[in-house]
Amino acid sequence: MWDKLKNLFKKNNQSSKSIRKEIIEKKFSSDYYKNIKKLKKIFDGSQDIKFREFFIKENRATLIFVEPLVEKELINESILRPLMFMDGDYCEEKIDQVILKDLASKFLSISIVDETDSFKKIMDSILEGNGVLLVEKVPRAFILDIKGWQERSVAPATNEITTYGPQEAFVENLQTNISMIRKRIRDPHLKVKYKTIGRRGKAKLALLYIDDIINQELLYKVEERLDQIDIDLVLDIGILEDFISDNHLTPFPQLLKTERPDKISAGLMEGQIALMLEHTPYVYLVPALLMHFFQSPEDYYDKPFVATFVRFIRILSAIFAIFLPAIYISLVTFHPELLPIDLIIPLAIARSKVPFPSFIEAFLMEGLLEVIREAGARLPGPIGQTISIVGGLVIGEAAVRANLVSAPMVIVVAVTAIASFTVPISSIGVPLRLFRFFMMILASILSLYGVILGYLFIIIHLTSLESFDVPYFTPLAPLNFKDLKDVLIRAPYQYLRKRPRSIPHHDNDRFKYGGEKDEGN
Repeated sequence: MWDKLKNLFKKNNQSSKSIRKEIIEKKFSSDYYKNIKKLKKIFDGSQDIKFREFFIKENRATLIFVEPLVEKELINESILRPLMFMDGDYCEEKIDQVILKDLASKFLSISIVDETDSFKKIMDSILEGNGVLLVEKVPRAFILDIKGWQERSVAPATNEITTYGPQEAFVENLQTNISMIRKRIRDPHLKVKYKTIGRRGKAKLALLYIDDIINQELLYKVEERLDQIDIDLVLDIGILEDFISDNHLTPFPQLLKTERPDKISAGLMEGQIALMLEHTPYVYLVPALLMHFFQSPEDYYDKPFVATFVRFIRILSAIFAIFLPAIYISLVTFHPELLPIDLIIPLAIARSKVPFPSFIEAFLMEGLLEVIREAGARLPGPIGQTISIVGGLVIGEAAVRANLVSAPMVIVVAVTAIASFTVPISSIGVPLRLFRFFMMILASILSLYGVILGYLFIIIHLTSLESFDVPYFTPLAPLNFKDLKDVLIRAPYQYLRKRPRSIPHHDNDRFKYGGEKDEGN
């Protein structure tokens, strides 16, 4: 009996799907009532989709919309009232001409987005938050812009904080995000291309680029990979990274995710492409190079020497974050003779009561640090920060007093944790932490030789990566001396006249002195 019921429900479901698919693929008919009936079949069971019927003179009309996505006052005041009480002597025979030619200009105070006779386009428009108007004797539907859901207002950046420069960050509204770029780059060469991602979700994706700077081959590769994505739903732009990345087996991000409009604007000027997804407050830049993750917009708002010093601090901190615990383990466990005698004695005294070898100490403390970090990230902002700081101090102090770990190990772990926070873009922090554990394992087995092998592995891995066929480790490997003046250092602007060659582009000049001629690429 149960199997029969299941088969019956399955057949009904398949039948319903096939009916909807057949309707969607058809064109509009000249029969108003048939069109309404077909649309009601498509949206059968959706109680939030409203069919508001009214009269325009002697002709029936229906406005279809999703109730939570529209502004009701706009519907009443800008659509229903003007059409139901339109002025003028329009007889029934002339209503076709009135609707087709004069509706937008004479009676509606909102814009008609489009006219269509496709059921599929009507369905997509309704689900996007537009209204669709059908009028008797008119074999076309009118798509009206009546969106009205609540949006978060523009707020300061919370993850990529800077002392100087613009403070605003992207929000979930796609048009607002595009406007932030438009007001910074007032250039007709800034192009915006839209794509739809997701069979069911149908999220709108925007590609932004400067068409006289961008390399057309790069643009083609990005579009080709996006067009190959076939997925039901895309909730966040991070989902796209798995589909369009060159290498799926690396922890290093190959697309640069940022919440800052000034960073996106600067990237567009270097020949990169910005990917914006609606409902996502982050934007991707492609291609992304490793050294991009150590650059902050603030570097360009400060003096060159200050920016260079800070950039060196970030790079050295990233090296410490990966290698410091591993070097400590290998020196204390295998090579104490490499340490000065004045340092060996305090270390020996500090570790004399600890029952665990140094690599167990390191794994214990690093593991606890990751737990505290994750707990702090899941709690509300102020509470999470308090838990991260106080939790680390309390647990570290308690562990030393209980002789579970030594004080030098707590210092090493604390320095490592602080060093990992200096990276301006958080998405590179996770690979640093993963490779830290990898290096600790190698050091606990192979001593300093393991550290050297791990270092070689990381370098080989980085040099083998590509982001949209652009070497990930460039301009360090392959080496490009001219681009180094804005990588390891931040040279004065007078020396940054040419765009970096690491990313393929046209229009090589950022700026020129008066009367200077283009020297070419």
